[in-house]
Amino acid sequence: MPPHPGEVWMADLGLAAKTRPVVIVSRDDADPPRALILYVPLTRTAPTKRL
Repeated sequence: MPPHPGEVWMADLGLAAKTRPVVIVSRDDADPPRALILYVPLTRTAPTKRL
């Protein structure tokens, strides 16, 4: 079951974080050229620093 754009999945983000929800932002491709999935971690806190 591959992830589709807009779905929310739980992902292990490694040593920097624990298991967190992420939103899939990759495009939906029936024949992808590579197994690459782009995601954005979700958070409940607003950033305190401006970029």
